[in-house]
Amino acid sequence: MKLTQRCAAAALALLLVFGLLAAVSCSDAASEQSGGTASDTAEPDATDMKSLRAKVSDDLPDKDYEGAAFTIMVRQGMEDHFYLEEQTGDIVDDAVYSRGLSVETRFNVKLQLFPVQGGWNEQTTYLTAIRQSVLSGDNAFDCIEGYAAYIGTFASEKLFGSWLDLPYINTSKPWWSQDAADEFTINGRLFFLTGDFALSLWKNFYVILFNKTLVEDYRFPDMYELVRSGGWTLDKLKELVRGVSSDLNGDSVMDDRDLYGYATSRGHFMDMFHLVFNKPITIKDENGIPQLNIMSEEMVTMADALLDLLYNNTGVYSIPETGESDAQMREMFVQGQVVLSPQCLNVVEIIRDSETDFGIIPYPKFDETQQRYRTASQDGYSLFCYPITQTELEMCSIIIEALAAESYKQVVPVYYEVALKSKYSRDDESAEMLDIIRDGVVFNFGAINSANIGGPVQLIRQVVSGPQGSYARVAKSNEKPIAKRLEKLLEAYLE
Repeated sequence: MKLTQRCAAAALALLLVFGLLAAVSCSDAASEQSGGTASDTAEPDATDMKSLRAKVSDDLPDKDYEGAAFTIMVRQGMEDHFYLEEQTGDIVDDAVYSRGLSVETRFNVKLQLFPVQGGWNEQTTYLTAIRQSVLSGDNAFDCIEGYAAYIGTFASEKLFGSWLDLPYINTSKPWWSQDAADEFTINGRLFFLTGDFALSLWKNFYVILFNKTLVEDYRFPDMYELVRSGGWTLDKLKELVRGVSSDLNGDSVMDDRDLYGYATSRGHFMDMFHLVFNKPITIKDENGIPQLNIMSEEMVTMADALLDLLYNNTGVYSIPETGESDAQMREMFVQGQVVLSPQCLNVVEIIRDSETDFGIIPYPKFDETQQRYRTASQDGYSLFCYPITQTELEMCSIIIEALAAESYKQVVPVYYEVALKSKYSRDDESAEMLDIIRDGVVFNFGAINSANIGGPVQLIRQVVSGPQGSYARVAKSNEKPIAKRLEKLLEAYLE
């Protein structure tokens, strides 16, 4: 779960990397029908995309706030995701600057940030700052940007208001993630939003990078065509990498100096499989209330399949989770030691100048009955909420809606079409794969609240990382305490 320092410091701008959002819900239906194959419709270029998106009305009224300040609390180090006071010459930075200027000019407000240390290891500092401000009623900020994995703590403390109570927040608009809004809405209450205003959501999409030279050397099939056909599954991954290993230094010890078909850490790269394989931590019942799903037969089957991948395949190298394991995975890939490498998407920016010729594809499906490729984001992405003490509800809703809308109209086209597809991708096929990755992003209430309910998302990590016994045994021993904490969390939504 922990967002590593190196991964967090990477890629400035996956802001709003993809204009997904309402497109998520719309494309879901199409993808389910098509069996998860790629769309035949080409994306417009940045100019065309901006022109088309500019025509989408945000339906906001004309308002003059007479120069009033609008303050957003953000994590230190992420300020340039949300507001810049001047242009830098970088195309994405300048789009962020333009977005802020557009909103300030239109509504006569002054945007400002309230940065506080808020990394995973500084969550106590961040949460304390929020708690003290809200309980004192000092109105230090109008909106809060929070680390998704821990900001949900405050739902149970009843310190946030529901976005659905605000007059101008419209979660059906394309700049909000409809899947997230639907999943996080319980009993008509939605405390957290994410979407095109959240750079960090997109930069940490989980993807698979493949070494083109090694794919050819080991006679793998055309990886892009495999994805298009819908045949890119966990079993296919196992089949391709089985036996792909080489003792490069000849010391008769297989370690991180040698070559493998697949190499992964046993940390957060294990935490997302339940999302990409559609085996959710919680499933909503007929009343829309999340129920724990960790002991389901499908979850046990998935865990057993992952154990088989890591420990019964000589082509797989698994790395213990440490503060350096992400960097170790990245270095092995750059050095040409790994054919298929799971990574966060921001790694593409880090390694773009390397000599390794690589392609980008989505995570595989669990099996061919899974109808589409699904994408998870490492849980350090931004969720937006507002303090229950907020009195300027109209202004809050108008400014946040406008910032999200202008992200969709100004930032996404520049980043997605120019920076991501043209600058960082090595070929047109990778750009096509990014569309599939974008359209597959999914969320889960139990997953994003995992840290608040006893860590169910990390159960598979526990099993693959040590002598914990079977997944079924570990899940069974944790089921009751997790269910109890989930019930406690839900009280804030159900009262």
